[in-house]
Amino acid sequence: KESIDMGEFLHERIDYFKVVASQREIWLNSKIEKDLVIDFNKTKLQRVIDNTLSNAIKYSYEKSSIDISLLSHDNSILF
Repeated sequence: KESIDMGEFLHERIDYFKVVASQREIWLNSKIEKDLVIDFNKTKLQRVIDNTLSNAIKYSYEKSSIDISLLSHDNSILF
C-alpha cells in the first residue's frame, strides 16, 4: 500500500481512456474533488478504475457522454 492522490490518479486514467472513447465519439465528463488521498495498492487501484472506465465506454451508445465523479462524503470517497 502507498498514499495515492485519488483525484490526480483518476485524471491520469481518464486522459488515457479519452483516446478510446473518442473513437466511438463518447465524451468523458469529470467532476473530481482535489486532495482526496487514500492508502491503496496502486496496481489494484488502476485495475479497478480501468475496468470501470472500459466497461462504461464499451456499454455506452456512440455519440454519448459518461459522467465521472469523485467526491468526499461522510469520511468516504465516492467514485
